[in-house]
Amino acid sequence: MKIRSKAIFISILPACLILAIILAFVLASYRSDVEQGSVRELTVELEALGASIDGKNYGAVSTAETMAASQVSGLFGDYDKSLKFARQVLLTHPEYQGAYFGYEPDSQLNIAAVDSGLSSSIDENCCVEGRFLPYFSRSAQGIELSPLADMETSLYYQGVREIWEANKNKDTQGLITEPYVYEGVPLVEQVFPIIIDGEFKGIAGVDRRLDSLLTLIEEFKPFNSSKNYLISRLGKIITSTDRPNDLSMKPLSAYPKLNTLFAQPANGSKSRVSKGLDPVSGQEIFVIYTTIETGSWGLVTTVESREILAPVLSSTRQSIFTAIVLLLIMCAVVYGLINTMVSKPLSHIVDKFNEVASGGGDLTARLSADRQDEVGDLAAAFNSFVDTQAKMISKLDHSVMALNEQGDVIQGDLDATLKAISYQQNESVQVSASVEEMSHSSKNVAENVSQVAKNISIARGDAEDGLESVSRVVKEANSLKLNLDEMKETVDDVSKSALQINKVLEVINGIAEQTNLLALNAAIEAARAGDKGRGFAVVADEVRMLAQQTQESTAEVASVIEGLQKNSDLSVKKMGTNQSKLHDLVDIVDVAGSSLEKIYSSIKEVDTLSGQISVVTEQQFAATQEINNNVGTISKAAMECEQLAQSTSKSIQKMGATSNEVKDLVKQFQF
Repeated sequence: MKIRSKAIFISILPACLILAIILAFVLASYRSDVEQGSVRELTVELEALGASIDGKNYGAVSTAETMAASQVSGLFGDYDKSLKFARQVLLTHPEYQGAYFGYEPDSQLNIAAVDSGLSSSIDENCCVEGRFLPYFSRSAQGIELSPLADMETSLYYQGVREIWEANKNKDTQGLITEPYVYEGVPLVEQVFPIIIDGEFKGIAGVDRRLDSLLTLIEEFKPFNSSKNYLISRLGKIITSTDRPNDLSMKPLSAYPKLNTLFAQPANGSKSRVSKGLDPVSGQEIFVIYTTIETGSWGLVTTVESREILAPVLSSTRQSIFTAIVLLLIMCAVVYGLINTMVSKPLSHIVDKFNEVASGGGDLTARLSADRQDEVGDLAAAFNSFVDTQAKMISKLDHSVMALNEQGDVIQGDLDATLKAISYQQNESVQVSASVEEMSHSSKNVAENVSQVAKNISIARGDAEDGLESVSRVVKEANSLKLNLDEMKETVDDVSKSALQINKVLEVINGIAEQTNLLALNAAIEAARAGDKGRGFAVVADEVRMLAQQTQESTAEVASVIEGLQKNSDLSVKKMGTNQSKLHDLVDIVDVAGSSLEKIYSSIKEVDTLSGQISVVTEQQFAATQEINNNVGTISKAAMECEQLAQSTSKSIQKMGATSNEVKDLVKQFQF
């Protein structure tokens, strides 16, 4: 980045920051003023609307109070005048839907009412069981009269009576009931108690249509995003311009978000302003709440913050545009000043520096240093720099000449050093060849000795294995001898057992012969018995057959036993022969074991001697190898010295070339 750009940046940036801070402060202040002013005006307008609604409520309450006062002033019990009065109220106030009186059951009728000659039809329309309950109401046919229905259980009657009982010693107070919809018409009742001589005698009241109030609420539109809500004493949404079909005549508690937004102002405050989020759109809104004293109603309006602050946004855009234009003008002025006073003089100085830096500058040239500022100081510094450079280049010229002379001397010395190193290297090669030959011979001797040691070690191992094998043969032969002795005894036992079995077989054969004879005699006796002995004869035949089979089996067993005895005798003879041969084998193995022990001792002594010879041979080879390595190191060092000398020679040659180049460069300057 050029100094011109840096200067513009450094000078403009603080101005931009200061202007931005001032602009932000002014806009914030303007925003606050617009916001407070708009909210204040909106609050005043809302309070005016609330006052209008309050006036209508108060007028209706005053009408009910006047009707009650007329009863206290002498109309109580006068049917005719009371009816006319109630009818006149309805005629005079078109916004009323109904007007009525309601006496208590035990109230005494005025004599004038009895003498007034009222027809029975009127009595039926305004009295119930002698109780005066006239109710005038509007309908499509005009004004109609009918008795009040279910007055005892109605909320307006119970409410006004409870208020009076709670405030007997205070001023009489009326009641505005909760609004409701009757036959599609939104209504509210204003009721006042009739108090005569401190006793509750009945009520007087009017039913007022809320059409006019709804119209006022709908027409109140200070902003496009305004939403209005009229809330009763007990928290019912009387009407709303926000979703009227969903919210009207619904309890506010059914909509928690609205209920939180529409919190009533603190005690002693008529209005309250707060911020929140619209439950439907989610936009930030201002919430202005004002109290309607008559009826303790609440009037709320909401408006989106962005609409209130729209003038601020427009002014902000204009201010930012103006600031940008001013900054551009400022940048242009600063650019022109810097370009004239700083940039051009500096460019001239830079051109001079470039001439010097290019290698062909005139070191005798000078700049004008008349200006009394940093540019003049820079020109003076340039002149001083050029003087210094001229002196340095002059000294450099003399130094290059001296350097060339010293280079020639060093080159001669290096040539002599290279010859000496070459002679030393040739001698080292001859020594290395001799040592290498001796090392090769030592290595062959060491390898032969090592091979002999390995063979002796193998023979030693074989001798050890032979001794161990002979020992195992002796052990096995002795074990075999014991087994043969035991087997001979076992065969003798078998032969004896065979003789015992022969004796048992002879006894069994005798028993079988006796059994055969007995069976033959039994068969003879059965034959003599005839048919009675036939079964016994069958048994006797079976017994005789079993005896014959027993004799045959006994003969077979005797034959087998005889063969077993012959084989046992033969085995005994062969075992005796084997025992004799086994004794001879054990003697031969003992002699072989003694011979192997002598051979093992001799091999062991030879193995020890060969190990000593191998160690000595290896030491000789290691010494020869170390000598060879040292000679190699000397040769290598000589080669390195030669390389260094050659490298130094090349460096000196390069230095000479460089000196010549420097000399040529110095010639380019004028000094």
